[in-house]
Amino acid sequence: MSLFKQLIKKIHNKRSIKCTTVICIDTSGSTKGNTKYFEKIKSILENEKNKLVITWNSTAEITESENFRSHGGTQPQSFLNIIKDFEYDYNLIVTTDGQIDDENVVTCKSIIDLSNILNRIQTFKMYFIGDIKEMNLRISSSFNKLKNKQFIINDDKPIDLTDITSVEDLRCNDFMNDKGVIATVLTLIQDSPDKKKELRSKMCTKATSVISELATKSSIKIFYKKNDIDGCVEFVRKYDNSEHEKFQQVMPVILDIFEETDYGEDEYSLSYFSKTEMCKKPETPDDMIYYGYSEINDRDFICDILLTKCTSACILVKLIEDSNSSNEDRFSIIPDELNKKIAEHPFLILNHDDIIQKIIKRVEHQTIDLYTYNKLKDKSRSPFTRDPLKGAFIFHSDGADYDFIFNNNNKTISFIFGKDDKLPGNKVIWNVLFLYILVKYHPVWKEHESKLKEEILYICKNMTSLITLTPKLNPIIREKLEVCLWYIFNVAPKAFGNTSNNVLGYMEGSEKFVEFYSYLYNKNLQKN
Repeated sequence: MSLFKQLIKKIHNKRSIKCTTVICIDTSGSTKGNTKYFEKIKSILENEKNKLVITWNSTAEITESENFRSHGGTQPQSFLNIIKDFEYDYNLIVTTDGQIDDENVVTCKSIIDLSNILNRIQTFKMYFIGDIKEMNLRISSSFNKLKNKQFIINDDKPIDLTDITSVEDLRCNDFMNDKGVIATVLTLIQDSPDKKKELRSKMCTKATSVISELATKSSIKIFYKKNDIDGCVEFVRKYDNSEHEKFQQVMPVILDIFEETDYGEDEYSLSYFSKTEMCKKPETPDDMIYYGYSEINDRDFICDILLTKCTSACILVKLIEDSNSSNEDRFSIIPDELNKKIAEHPFLILNHDDIIQKIIKRVEHQTIDLYTYNKLKDKSRSPFTRDPLKGAFIFHSDGADYDFIFNNNNKTISFIFGKDDKLPGNKVIWNVLFLYILVKYHPVWKEHESKLKEEILYICKNMTSLITLTPKLNPIIREKLEVCLWYIFNVAPKAFGNTSNNVLGYMEGSEKFVEFYSYLYNKNLQKN
């Protein structure tokens, strides 16, 4: 009688044992020299008394020996072809270094789908031991239908692998299981290695979405409406930030998986993943180009082409390459050495007269109506100066879709960071800061101060932001910008004093931010 049949008979004869443990040990050539791997196997074997051991590589065999030799390929289908014929229930333990080809993963899934293997398995543990970047964790998906399953990577706590096919399928709760989401993302990368950069961009977008979801779970608007500063202080001090803190810990690790060498330095880290997202290039809807003649008053914008009242006024912004710039992107007006700092702390820009003057230089003096702008045959050049154009900054108007306007304006003012339509950091702040710079420094547009200030206030009233202006600080709550400003100047200093969660203490360039707030709400504040 063969050894295989002897062992099977031996198992069936042990009627007092309801379930035998089957241990399938990867002994492929890639496990050679992996001391930690074989130490873990020794520990597993010592802890399991009623066991059947199968070693597997390019082939598999049942063995009673506990001395293993590493050789052959990593082909888990070899042990599946043995256990698929088992006619009894058992617990299954599988060990591997995870260096499994996708072709073998597909083969394994086919074997499992065409057999009753999953019906026989009572509990399942799969140990991945080795270099996580070399592991093909997708093999675990074949066992996802099992209820009692555990996946353990390098002897850590068991994880749950989310069975998804795209980054978009990740949910907020998935990020609370740090090991699980990291393994899931790694699996997606391994599935489409040629799309790594695209996956990273999608992950950054998903991160922004998760932050937004976490931030909308609570609100301080009721305190703002009542100007209840003390009540808001108590609320934010007791606010549960645990989910956000968990997310903060896991997201940088996920980004590390994509390897910095592929994309250069990750300049904006956790707070500014949106740099990898291109600002949307919106198409102008027909209902935004209504045009008609109406009475003009002194405060109205006049289109400098048609000399009529603007229905939707626009500021034209130029895109100029600086041939003398040492920047990698010579269209960017921010020196490369200041790029990261100003992206995180936009009001620092007001400390740099040279940058301010570059912004002023790129803003045309004339006004154009959106209707007229859309009728231009060549929107890539100014109808006034023939200089290259980045785009048009559009003012809000009654009945217009401001989401469209906001996306358009993000693209337009992204000239600050170069030609690639990327606007890192808090986009709402960048919009109001751009207008504030024109009010204070532009020789023509400062003459329209009341209209520009009105536009800033409109943005504050209608666009949302994290109340701390950055996902790096707690609490993570999303409100209209006017509520955020009230919180920053009235609540945070009392709630958090000299700690980093006091936005004014954290923010670089906060003296200029105080001046901005004082100007906007006609106050006379000074930073303490």
